[in-house]
Amino acid sequence: MLKMLGKGLLINTLVVLGLLIGGYSFVSGQSSMDTARLERVLEASKGVINRDIRDSMDFDYILELENFYHQIEDPLDIVKASRYLGIYYRSIFYFQDSEKYILNGMRLAKSIEEWGLYLELAKELATVYRSLGEYDKLKAEMDYCLKISQRYQVKSKELIPLMELALYNSYDIQNYEQGIVFGKRFLERAEYHQKMDAPDPMLDYRVATETVIIKIELAKCYIKTEQKFDLVKSYLDEAKYFFEPYGDQEKLSRIYEEYLNYYLKLGDLEAVKASLEKYNFHLRMSKQQFVQRTHEIPVYLKELSNLEQELEMTQMKNRRLNLEKQLYIGLIVLILVLMGTYFYLALRNRRIQMALNESLMAQNKLLENVSRDKSKFFSVVSHELRTPVYAITGLTSVMDVDKVVPQQIKAIKHSGDYLLLLINNILQMMNFEQGQKDQSKPNKSYFDLSEILADVIDSAHYFAQQNEVDLLLNTTWEGPMWVKGERQKLMQVLLNLIINGIKYSGDSKVVLSVEKVGAEDNAGKFNFKVSDNGIGIPKEQQEKMFNFMDRIGDQDSSHNPFDLHGVGIGLFVVEKLLQEMDSKIHLRSEEGEGATFSFELLMETNKNEVTVRDAELSPKKEGLHILVVDDSDINLMVAERLVTKLGYKCFKATDSDDVVSIILKEKIHLVLMDLNMPSISGYALSRKIKEVVDVPIIAHTAVMEEELDRKLMEDSGIQGYIIKPYSLPALKKILYENITEETQ
Repeated sequence: MLKMLGKGLLINTLVVLGLLIGGYSFVSGQSSMDTARLERVLEASKGVINRDIRDSMDFDYILELENFYHQIEDPLDIVKASRYLGIYYRSIFYFQDSEKYILNGMRLAKSIEEWGLYLELAKELATVYRSLGEYDKLKAEMDYCLKISQRYQVKSKELIPLMELALYNSYDIQNYEQGIVFGKRFLERAEYHQKMDAPDPMLDYRVATETVIIKIELAKCYIKTEQKFDLVKSYLDEAKYFFEPYGDQEKLSRIYEEYLNYYLKLGDLEAVKASLEKYNFHLRMSKQQFVQRTHEIPVYLKELSNLEQELEMTQMKNRRLNLEKQLYIGLIVLILVLMGTYFYLALRNRRIQMALNESLMAQNKLLENVSRDKSKFFSVVSHELRTPVYAITGLTSVMDVDKVVPQQIKAIKHSGDYLLLLINNILQMMNFEQGQKDQSKPNKSYFDLSEILADVIDSAHYFAQQNEVDLLLNTTWEGPMWVKGERQKLMQVLLNLIINGIKYSGDSKVVLSVEKVGAEDNAGKFNFKVSDNGIGIPKEQQEKMFNFMDRIGDQDSSHNPFDLHGVGIGLFVVEKLLQEMDSKIHLRSEEGEGATFSFELLMETNKNEVTVRDAELSPKKEGLHILVVDDSDINLMVAERLVTKLGYKCFKATDSDDVVSIILKEKIHLVLMDLNMPSISGYALSRKIKEVVDVPIIAHTAVMEEELDRKLMEDSGIQGYIIKPYSLPALKKILYENITEETQ
């Protein structure tokens, strides 16, 4: 994934910014289009797609085309429009919309037997599937396209499935032998068409470019399989001379990467050193090009300002919500792209330098260092991703209450929940691998088991709906069931098992069943089962299911967003968490007959336990003054919205403000304190506050619960904590518990 983000960074970033600007100029009030206008819009849209993004500001043509899409009558024009809109939505990362338009265009192209256009659309669809990691769909479509190219007269279009299948095997799944087979077939057919087809400069350039790209992939395959080293050097030299005049730094860095691998295989250290210098040079040039292109952003902003002045007030109101949505998505994508590229380049650079410095004979030591760097990498990325997760889940929680575009907000909120589960799985996996789990201090509390089960089903509902799977809950009791246990661990275990069931259930259903099978005094035994009737698990594979980095099969490893493409983190974490809760996971499955994961927990029960419910928020506690201290403007904005929704008055401060003066002046009743701030830590600031005024202080932090220093919190006067991202009910509960009569 990081490799894909790194290679597409420049064009994807500028595409996002350009399309956000172009969205302003789309006039949605037009309701009809004559034939001449349609031809102009189609031609202009084609120009937008074909031209460099920096040279085009007329994205309003594409958006106008979408506005009248359903009024187009000519099937051929619909096919063309579908292709332009599919490319447009793919470029702004709306992959579902892109897939919808492309598939519709392919259906019409097939009905009118326009096989050349069908193959062009299939090429765009392959790019969408590759971006989504849906490699099975990509291969199935390209196999079908290969049959079409053999059955119908499509001329040079037959190169499309051959190229995509070569890339699929070499780049996507690393099947280098098959990559060689399809790469050689592509070269043979490309040479044939160059000889037999009528001269066409645009077509010749395209075929020549694709031929060089395939030769780069063939060179990689030959190196990996240790074949035809004479061809490797020839192919790489040809590619270098082809791309050097265009200054394509990304392609040149790929070429010198393969030079490096080639000379490493030959053991020519001098050539390895020279190739490494070239590789580093082109990487730096690629980064500089990106920085130079970002300097063009003020030009886009000026153009945007001019367009805003030309719009009427009614049109501006209609577009404001759409612009905000695109800005949020563009910002999130840009942050993820920059982070992924930075860590990808840093790790790759370090590994190559270590290989050169330690020599080819120190491979064992290199592997140990890579393993250590992997743990550090995941730790940093996971912690940094908590900030956007907090913004997504917090803001969407409030926006859902206000009923602002409910369907879209619900989808974003579930995406945030999914990303949070992935982060928790990664952090748990790292702690287990490094032996940092502390079983001597279980974090047990009373909670309503019925409420937890409903929350888990709700969190997984959107993913189940996307996969057309029915998600059911069966319990042997009705109403609340108050138990004492480790709430967060139980939720993480159940959600991982349900997501795993959804992935392998096909188009059927997944059932979560909970049975209270026994009780003694104030304790009860609960039997949890997650069942599906999907593909099942072969007997010989069942022992490997809970081993880290093992998977059932390559064909089923790319659909689950929670297991890092099927490397087994989810089930690995499930087994370890249950061990911490004195339980054990059991698996029962037959191939083709589904699977059932089950475990038992012994938990205290207390029907008279008094807990804080949302409806019990006392009116006498409303209208109090809450101060939020954080170094992040986004976190402050989210916290302010949540606190205000609860009926309190919110004040904000950063670590550079005089917090004590604000507390005294505004008569603050409670402080929400971030722990990790650059100027002064939350611990030190809390001690400073407590020296002057005795006000309740609650830590709100993105640190994992296991990593909190409770002794340091107590010494600093912090009396509680809440982990980001948190929900509105969770905030209500912690405030209720810590605002007392004396506080008021």
